[in-house]
Amino acid sequence: MNLLAVNADQARLGNLLLKAINETADGHLVRQMQTLLRQVRETQDEIKALVTKLKP
Repeated sequence: MNLLAVNADQARLGNLLLKAINETADGHLVRQMQTLLRQVRETQDEIKALVTKLKP
């Protein structure tokens, strides 16, 4: 699996988390999902930085 595929998977996961956040009324669960979403977005940023470094 290449980095771009991983990044695409991270984007799909982030979108699913965002959808779940918007459909959930439990405040504690929403906060947990927001933390996960932040981590997913940070991982995406790290992947993008690595891909940028690898490009000639």
